[in-house]
Amino acid sequence: MLPETKWEYAANLAYGVTTVYDPSAPTLDVFEQAEMVEAGRMLGPRVYSSGDVLYGGEQTPIYARVKSQKDALRQVRRMKAYGALMIKVYQQPRRDQRLWFAQACRDEHVRLTVEGAGELHTDLSTVVDGFTAFEHALPYELRNDVIQLLSRAGTYYTPTLIVAYGGPDAEHYFYQTANPHDNEKLRRFVPHRMLDGLGLRHPWIAPDEYHFMEVARGAAAVARAGGHVSLGAHGQLQGLGAHWELWAMAGDGGRGGAMTPHEALGAATRDAAEKLGFLPDLGTVEAGKLADLIVLDADPLADIHNSTKIAWVVKNGVVFDAATLAEAWPVERALPKMFWQGD
Repeated sequence: MLPETKWEYAANLAYGVTTVYDPSAPTLDVFEQAEMVEAGRMLGPRVYSSGDVLYGGEQTPIYARVKSQKDALRQVRRMKAYGALMIKVYQQPRRDQRLWFAQACRDEHVRLTVEGAGELHTDLSTVVDGFTAFEHALPYELRNDVIQLLSRAGTYYTPTLIVAYGGPDAEHYFYQTANPHDNEKLRRFVPHRMLDGLGLRHPWIAPDEYHFMEVARGAAAVARAGGHVSLGAHGQLQGLGAHWELWAMAGDGGRGGAMTPHEALGAATRDAAEKLGFLPDLGTVEAGKLADLIVLDADPLADIHNSTKIAWVVKNGVVFDAATLAEAWPVERALPKMFWQGD
């Protein structure tokens, strides 16, 4: 049973997210919802996903048994049949198992990402072994050897600064310095019970103790060396979370060496589309591409925080009022009520 209007999708679209890749979502929900969005029966960004991760822990209900190359091929074909464009391997403990997945994805012509759980050696082994991408932070100060490896291998790095491994993360920084609970626009799209659990009570951390800024410096160094860095916001805070990630990439937190606003916006648009193989159709404003645009009331190159000052969101040529998500063109209609909204 799926809602007619899914608040998570509505929140993201209202904040200018027109395409999303979810690298861990319930298989039996996400692909059906993606088809509903594509058919115009559910409002939201274009939805792509890995479905359930191919998990290596035998104690979990989503355990993916991989004892051979044949097992890996069966698992990849299973997720490809559901509609996964990029498989996600998670906690497969041995390198030979991960190599089997890499070969199976090459054979089936699907992309492959991994979560290395903050283990530098695991992440770097997947880079060497030909994975398309890896999710989450490399939790250390990166030196030139790692920077050059990532830039030359062409692997896509999504640092997910909101939950960056290695120390206090960006999510807690923004709870400490902002107040999402009282954000009028966010309250329009996110159930109040969800906002009650976000940021009202949190530890106070000295600003110079936040570690995500070091991770942001490393990601910027990789991008400037010619590597691929893409934005990913992890999903706890729908809609606004993508902007928090953008701001963290651009150095919100005060430490130098992070991306410029222009570089961070590129990671959120062009490089993210390229990671998914969609750059011919998405990610930049060019003739012949799908008409996805965000119309802003202030310049994010002057101040990256202006990224939330959105007047209009255009997805595939359909124009929405960003404040209310009412469709303004080609037809006028209000956002339908969501299941949690009363009279």
